[in-house]
Amino acid sequence: MATTHLPAQPESFRGVRPLNLGRDTAQVVRLLNLVFGPTMDQEGQLLDGRTVINGAAPLVTRLVQFAQGAPPGFVWEENRQVVGNVSLVHSQIAGRYLIANVAVHPDYRRRGIAYALMEAAAQAVKRERGRVIYLQVRDDNQDAIHLYQQLGFTLVGTMTTWHVRSSQLHTLDVPTPAPTIRPIRGTEWEEAIELDRGCCHPDLDWPTPVPTTLYKTGFWRWFYNFVNGQQVETWVTTNQGKIVGLAQLTAEFGRPHLFRLRIKPEWQAELSRPLLAKLIRRLGYMRYRAVALDHPADDQTMNDLLRQAGFHPVRTLSTMKCEVK
Repeated sequence: MATTHLPAQPESFRGVRPLNLGRDTAQVVRLLNLVFGPTMDQEGQLLDGRTVINGAAPLVTRLVQFAQGAPPGFVWEENRQVVGNVSLVHSQIAGRYLIANVAVHPDYRRRGIAYALMEAAAQAVKRERGRVIYLQVRDDNQDAIHLYQQLGFTLVGTMTTWHVRSSQLHTLDVPTPAPTIRPIRGTEWEEAIELDRGCCHPDLDWPTPVPTTLYKTGFWRWFYNFVNGQQVETWVTTNQGKIVGLAQLTAEFGRPHLFRLRIKPEWQAELSRPLLAKLIRRLGYMRYRAVALDHPADDQTMNDLLRQAGFHPVRTLSTMKCEVK
């Protein structure tokens, strides 16, 4: 759907219209900073799960991406002032769209603006023959969750983003006898992705599900990581020859180290501590840097261990989806 360039609206215009990149970008960025600015950390930075970035930068980057062909979304205008915004993003998966940055100026809330913006976005997806829409919302934003439920969205699951600076990270003691934890074998990548998707709904990996090759090893995977400035290590523990838990560490130049932990529910009590401890020990051989991970919010065993290790929760987001009819 191409960006719509509308003629200037009269002073009395009030309502929803397509985002006009030529004249709306500055106002939208100011609105998003106003609405989402309080969610930034004490240093005025926002953690997106992969890197710590300046709060304004991703907004501008997104708008530039929209200008390259993706549907940009809609704004609510009153007397030439943008007081509401919804961003609409076409994902890499055909028929799948993402809603982002649903924002309404505090002075204009509870007037049905968010509902109207969401309806406009849904209709745009329908015209584009999209099949499903996904969005993320803070789990404590009950008003927004209720609004999305009214529009037909259902809960997929909830993830918490955790963060710690290397200087504040604590090692974890592991009781003996400790389970055997070894590097993943080249033939086990399909079993690993099956475990991953069995432990955590793939749609909780934002913005798109992880590729099926996530746990592949070998020369070509090593070469791909090398070219992209990444170092990836995956460790597994097995029972009767089957993987029951895995831990992955991704290091990339200029970004925080990323942890990924997937453990079968019946093994969480036994394996959560040794697998997390393994990743923490591996950091001792790498450059000091911040560490981040996204993990299912309902895994209380891991939540307690992460706090013991010095992690703190940055935010908890619920993923919701709506089938387009």
